[in-house]
Amino acid sequence: MLGKYPLRLALLLCILVLATACSTHSVSLAYKPATAPQPVSGDVRIAVGDFTDNRGEPATWLGAIRGGYGNPLKTIEASKPVGELVKDVVREALQARGLFAENAPLVISGWVQKLDGDQYARKEATAQLQMILSDRASRREIISRPASSNQIAGSLMTMKSGVFGSVEDVRALIERVLSEAVDSFVASSAFNDAIRGTTVLTAGPGDSLRDLIKIGMPVIDLAAIAPKPTATEDIVGAQGQITGRRFTYGGGNETLVVTVENGVVTSILVR
Repeated sequence: MLGKYPLRLALLLCILVLATACSTHSVSLAYKPATAPQPVSGDVRIAVGDFTDNRGEPATWLGAIRGGYGNPLKTIEASKPVGELVKDVVREALQARGLFAENAPLVISGWVQKLDGDQYARKEATAQLQMILSDRASRREIISRPASSNQIAGSLMTMKSGVFGSVEDVRALIERVLSEAVDSFVASSAFNDAIRGTTVLTAGPGDSLRDLIKIGMPVIDLAAIAPKPTATEDIVGAQGQITGRRFTYGGGNETLVVTVENGVVTSILVR
């Protein structure tokens, strides 16, 4: 009689595996910041444009809980296309700061390079976005910079993996990295400089400096066309490291402030 119990246990485990393996789960994501954002004073309002999905994955795919050979046991899909989902989260981030308005003169748009979460034993989620702030009327880019986040959670020695892995835990981790990536843009000094008393850069006649400098221009090309800056300022990250440099050109009636990060121009402001 005793020999029947291990067999029954094995049968129950097989039934559980068959019932949960290769299942698909539709989930939603929202804006869930690590700390509550502070409202931004002033009259500036920002709309949200489209976010293109450049991940090379199906439009709603978000990740999977996998078996020991990497085989997906539980597939996680978004309740709407990922580009729309990111657009919603950006809108929520602006609303939380009192900055959002439909048809505002400034627009945030961009593309999604990576957004997913997986679990083997530990859980990992990654968000990689390109965020662009532009002027609606002129379509001129003011800021263009990457925004990303990656988090790993859980233990290598866990029983909550494979068919026992939690879809909700992976979903929540994806939600956190997406919110953190969006916050890294809307809380950045470059973004806040652009919306605090700064006139949107528009095209002017001739070959003035403001016409020649472009978002994405290598710093070596900037040095070749620009005069000596009237001021320079290091951009210091949260950990005290220098992440870029801000150059000021001109003065009087018009001043250009150009931000360089990772060797390229990432924002152009005119004051």
